[in-house]
Amino acid sequence: MKLRFNVISNMRSNKTSPVWRIAIIICTVFTFCLQIPARGADLQWNWKLPPARYQEMSVFERSQYDKAVGLIKQNAYKAAATEFEKFQTQFTDSKLLSHVMFMRAYCLHQDKSRGAAIKIYNEVMDFYGQKVEDATPALYFMGMAHIENGDIKAGLKCMQEIVDDPDYSKHPLAAGALKALGENCWRNNERDKAVAYWKRAASDDFRKNNQAEANEALDNVIGYYIISK
Repeated sequence: MKLRFNVISNMRSNKTSPVWRIAIIICTVFTFCLQIPARGADLQWNWKLPPARYQEMSVFERSQYDKAVGLIKQNAYKAAATEFEKFQTQFTDSKLLSHVMFMRAYCLHQDKSRGAAIKIYNEVMDFYGQKVEDATPALYFMGMAHIENGDIKAGLKCMQEIVDDPDYSKHPLAAGALKALGENCWRNNERDKAVAYWKRAASDDFRKNNQAEANEALDNVIGYYIISK
């Protein structure tokens, strides 16, 4: 115990020492982190329709939609994609066509049919680019599909389009796009650009609507400052 107090005393007497500076940084970071909401997967974006949009469907539309969603819950993504395709064919005037098209692509994506998924994601962007709630996920997951296919450049181009658009950049998934762009800059030794992207991803808005991605971005920022300072 006496040795412990001597070490602390020596640190205090030499506040310019690296050990003292690291101790201050860690305490500051710990205090800051206490002010951040706890991590929670329930605050991560997901594909589920909000009740208000679900109510826009007719009884018949809901029946077909629920059938497809039921298959997703069974991890039967290929079959779910087929049911979403049937929805498109049967209800050509539905207010939810943009969402249904996205869901069809998303299911194909989960089934590893990335080429087919990318094609439909593109269709969502072509026909419903103004529908931010559906176009942004289509663009984000199209980027992810490209990255998973090994086409990093095409994937990051999608992410950049999200963060540069005044509407798409407010969507919860923009946090993931910012984080991915930051990680790419970090790999390319563009440290300042990487931290700038991560700081945007860790903003208050994203901590409210996509907490998981925001917290990961914040971890990256904190790690950078601990290492560099």
